[in-house]
This record gives sequence, C-alpha cells and structure tokens, in this order.
Amino acid sequence: MLVNDARAALDEQAPLDRLRALTGELHQMAQALRVSGQGQNAAGSGAQSAGSGGTAPSDDSEDVIDAEFTTH
Repeated sequence: MLVNDARAALDEQAPLDRLRALTGELHQMAQALRVSGQGQNAAGSGAQSAGSGGTAPSDDSEDVIDAEFTTH
C-alpha cells in the first residue's frame, strides 16, 4: 500500500514534503521487516545450535539491497 501511495505521489508530482513523508514511512516499514526477519533467523539458528551442541557463527555484516524505483 505504501509503495502504491509513493508511486501515485510521484505520478502526481506531489510536493517534496509529501514524498519525504512517504519515503520515511517506507524506510520505517523496511526496518521493521528487517528486524522481524532477524528475529526469526535468530530463533532458527538458536534451535539449531542447541541441537548440535555448538554455537551458531556470528554474522555482523549488514544486508544491503540495491534497488531502482521507476514510474510508468
């Protein structure tokens, strides 16, 4: 829904403050999804390491997603 709103705002050439608000909301949603995904990964690796008797390897690298946004 947020992506559709952002596309519509771009098509309508909405004011910059509206575009900034939408990108801020999209950023917050992406962060929430990332944190949610990390929680699920931690739960899965925790169960896996407990079963094997070892510890899960630490991955401190940050995932980066490179994307382009185009309008039609």
